[in-house]
Amino acid sequence: YPQTIVLDKNDILWIGFFKSGFMSIRENNKPIELFREIGNDHVSSIYTFAKSDIYLGTEGSGLYHFNSITGNARLIPFTANRIVYSTTYSNFTDRMYVSLMYDGIYSFTSDNDYKKISGLRNVRTMLADGKYLWVGTYNKGLFRYDLSTGVMKEIKTSENKELKIVRNVVKDHKGNLWVATTGQLYLKPDSKDFIIPEFSLPNITSIAEDGHG
Repeated sequence: YPQTIVLDKNDILWIGFFKSGFMSIRENNKPIELFREIGNDHVSSIYTFAKSDIYLGTEGSGLYHFNSITGNARLIPFTANRIVYSTTYSNFTDRMYVSLMYDGIYSFTSDNDYKKISGLRNVRTMLADGKYLWVGTYNKGLFRYDLSTGVMKEIKTSENKELKIVRNVVKDHKGNLWVATTGQLYLKPDSKDFIIPEFSLPNITSIAEDGHG
């Protein structure tokens, strides 16, 4: 079954599966490609970076760098045998960020240049947003990490309600923040408080915006 879905800048849809690797779906009736043998094939997260660089998080085999042109995948050594649920890149720091389920959040630029920035566990999703890093956890709610100060702040609604189990955080082209939790889908319009949209559904695991908004 699918665990994550991402639409890249080339309008290629990438889907990660539990036990089945991942696949790419292109427009114009081009063939669907299925990729296997990425660690244990439990692909839990996909992050597309640049034109051909894709980072694949697995449940127990670590983080892989996949080249979509050559079809080759390479393990990022310091993540070996770890559960990886989220990876993202920040323009603000020019660094990648990866969440290791039982070992917190790390930033890195290469195999040898990495550092731990937070001990927060069970991070399921991250989103780089300017000088901030939005961090969604499985059982502790939603946080916002300030990349300039290193301060991690818990984010709640105006009613002081925790967003307990956060599965996905996405920012659309209008600047709106979408937060998927096990209970509701939340929308945070730019610079405003969280609201629950009319079409809100429970147990959403992944959100992707297409070219039409």
